[in-house]
Amino acid sequence: MHSLNAVLLLGDTALNCLPFPWFRVSYFILWTGFFVIFQWILHACVSIWWPYPFLDLSSIYAPIWYLLVAMMHIPSYGLFMLFVKIKHNLLTKWFPQSYSYAFIPSSSGVAESEFLILGDDLRCKQGCGGR
Repeated sequence: MHSLNAVLLLGDTALNCLPFPWFRVSYFILWTGFFVIFQWILHACVSIWWPYPFLDLSSIYAPIWYLLVAMMHIPSYGLFMLFVKIKHNLLTKWFPQSYSYAFIPSSSGVAESEFLILGDDLRCKQGCGGR
């Protein structure tokens, strides 16, 4: 299942032009936290098998396992962000006239990333007459 998820995630990332700023790592952390809390509640109410044996809280090594799994997420997020940066760098080099990355400040004053696909149809937030 994890292999299929990795293939789908990388495929989706390769085919879209969405930015991946650091704050979006929090979504991965929240999703992992929700899964763990759901498993704790489920196993407190129903006696069933654990999807991962190291999640079992009855083990004396459970805190170490949880810490190790949390630490394993950090390089995974870093590799994903590296994949995104490599993709954008390669597309910018290979297609300089049709692919561009713009850093446009938002109305709130906080700068946010936005990708522009350039060609006959220019789409942007500023300087395009409101199109």
